[in-house]
Amino acid sequence: MVANEKIVWAYQKRTIHYIKYFEACSTYEVIIITYEKKTFRVSVIDEQAAQNILRYIGQVMPWVVVGCNNNLRRMYKQDYQKFLKLRFYRAERAIY
Repeated sequence: MVANEKIVWAYQKRTIHYIKYFEACSTYEVIIITYEKKTFRVSVIDEQAAQNILRYIGQVMPWVVVGCNNNLRRMYKQDYQKFLKLRFYRAERAIY
């Protein structure tokens, strides 16, 4: 898989599957992104399992940015160095 210290970002992804325009089911993944911008996808059984994994990552690896929103996506794509500083700032605050 990947060494813990190389992980920079982890978030949940939900995919909605449709059959003839009707929502049939949802599948969930935990997306893990490394310092080298490599992406790993972990399929999970449901949203609760994804949340449990992300909660664990946040507790054990405080330098990892956990969660996803438009601001984080934009920062990751447009200013990667600023994104990396965000994770180190979070890790320093978690120590205290």
